[in-house]
Amino acid sequence: WDLGRAAEQIGEDERDAVLARMRVAAPSSAASDEGGGVEGVAQPLHVAAHAGDLWSTRALVALGAKVNGKDCSGATPIAQAAFHGHLDVAACLLEANADPKAKDVDGLSAVEWAREMGHAPLAALLQRSSSA
Repeated sequence: WDLGRAAEQIGEDERDAVLARMRVAAPSSAASDEGGGVEGVAQPLHVAAHAGDLWSTRALVALGAKVNGKDCSGATPIAQAAFHGHLDVAACLLEANADPKAKDVDGLSAVEWAREMGHAPLAALLQRSSSA
């Protein structure tokens, strides 16, 4: 999956639809200029990863969402995908350079969450990526 090509193919209407569908309430005064939102607040990419929504994950990554942004529990989008067993979403995030070793407030990484929740194939993918 080519992120650059995907970004070119996402039209303004599709972008607006994705953002409207994935919008998470956050104070507008705290919005980030970097396209990733507010650190410590669940962002659209977190919501897409949590839901296993591969299409929205790809679109948001192509639009510049922060793949390593953290929500209030310190979880990254890839940790959300790992916790819920969404292997395809995790693979997409890995392609976008998500860090599977990033720790949340409990000190657990995406690899550890995948293992803890019994998602062995996903844990193996994340472990291989962590070792690379």
